[in-house]
Amino acid sequence: MWCAPESAHEPGHPHQSILTQRGGTEPAVGARVFGGRHRLEKLSMVGLRAPISEAIALYGEPLESKARDDFPDATEYLFRASQYHEAVIYEWKGRIHSITYWSSHPDPVRDLRCMFERFGEGRQWQALTEGYLYMRDDARVRLWCSAAPGIGVATDQYLDAEREEKKRRPSDGRIVPPCSALEIGDPSL
Repeated sequence: MWCAPESAHEPGHPHQSILTQRGGTEPAVGARVFGGRHRLEKLSMVGLRAPISEAIALYGEPLESKARDDFPDATEYLFRASQYHEAVIYEWKGRIHSITYWSSHPDPVRDLRCMFERFGEGRQWQALTEGYLYMRDDARVRLWCSAAPGIGVATDQYLDAEREEKKRRPSDGRIVPPCSALEIGDPSL
């Protein structure tokens, strides 16, 4: 019961198995963890629209940071949020607009409930695709989950801008102007 939008958070994204790639610090898969420290609801979370400095204050310096190739206005940060969690955070226009948490010991039902509470701001969530994709009732925040142990949220503004940027960039990376000469009836064509 996890969900993913059409962004860099889809299955196959390099961070979907980052906890197992880095190894050494988290318990082995299937190891019993006592005290619930591994639960997502125990993790301190940064808010959407916060400056990236809040994530740095909460999680320390990022393990990685880079501009997105497919959306150069956004910067991707990878944080070790806890012994059991990593956070992939996208900053856009000077604010955090997307956060995906990757857990070494996910609990889909509890994690979904946790994200609803933390990012709901007292509002209800509408299921767009039950168990996979949700939108807050003010339509300003979307939440997704997938078969991978990741769960994330993003602002509608960010997801819309990301989608528009992808439309402007063909697969070869060229930028297509929003209005081609053909579309506006250039007689020289």
